[in-house]
Amino acid sequence: SGVPELMNGAIQAFRAWHAFPEDCAGSLAELLSHENCEVRFAAAGGLAGIGSRAEPALPALLARVGKESDQRIWISVSQALHA
Repeated sequence: SGVPELMNGAIQAFRAWHAFPEDCAGSLAELLSHENCEVRFAAAGGLAGIGSRAEPALPALLARVGKESDQRIWISVSQALHA
């Protein structure tokens, strides 16, 4: 199904427009454990893009440490943790 691609596209659009909803950290945090790596990558990138508003997602970000084999996701998680 095209749902992962749709989620990925929506997150990438929000990031490109710097227009994430104020309360998006929780939803993005939930997507960090999605089975599709592109969705996880987009979610981590989205959290990196919202800076300090990603604070509620810290537990989910920390839970990905050591679990990701995709280097792109690792980098995005690291960026989100340092935002």
